[in-house]
Amino acid sequence: NVSSNTNLTQLDCSFNQLTSLDVTMLVNLTVLICDENQLTTLDLQNSSNLNQLECLNNLFTTIDLSNLVNLTILHIGNSNLNTVDFSSLVNLQDIAFGSGLQANLDFTNSPNISSFFLINNSVIQNLDLSYLPNLNLITIDNNSQLEYLNLKTGSLINNPSSIISNNPNLKYVCVDEQNYDLILLNSSLNNVDFHINSYCSFVPGGNY
Repeated sequence: NVSSNTNLTQLDCSFNQLTSLDVTMLVNLTVLICDENQLTTLDLQNSSNLNQLECLNNLFTTIDLSNLVNLTILHIGNSNLNTVDFSSLVNLQDIAFGSGLQANLDFTNSPNISSFFLINNSVIQNLDLSYLPNLNLITIDNNSQLEYLNLKTGSLINNPSSIISNNPNLKYVCVDEQNYDLILLNSSLNNVDFHINSYCSFVPGGNY
């Protein structure tokens, strides 16, 4: 029980098999890491000061992030989550997903995202990151249903740690011409056979 520690700013309670966690009184909390527990709910209505939330590998079916307007780092997934609304996360910069997350990810209100990780997801088929002009680091790894990836952001993705690997159904990756060589090298290094092009539409006369 941490509810009486109202001046707490950082809390890491990972790997404790917790079934409940009450942070509603911790209004000064800026960092919450609760990975690898058995949490089914997490009330974040009073957590508007959070700038980092990591809650991988829990039992959530839903989570409300609407009050987390100051959040810059979010690691979520490997749970039973179906739908998550990210529209209020206007300051998000670093995001990581695991399995069990919804098929449609919308970050149009989060243009500052620079790091994006999608790992071990078995739901998402199409991933469009073209509206993230600050994207610089990507990890797209071991996503069994992923078929289409749009990375045509208009910016240079030059972080050497970026990787696209082990996505057995990936067929098409759309990129800016300036990023073509990086993605091509990544493809050859990881033995992934997908088509790379800067043309992002299968419709004749579509947008380049």
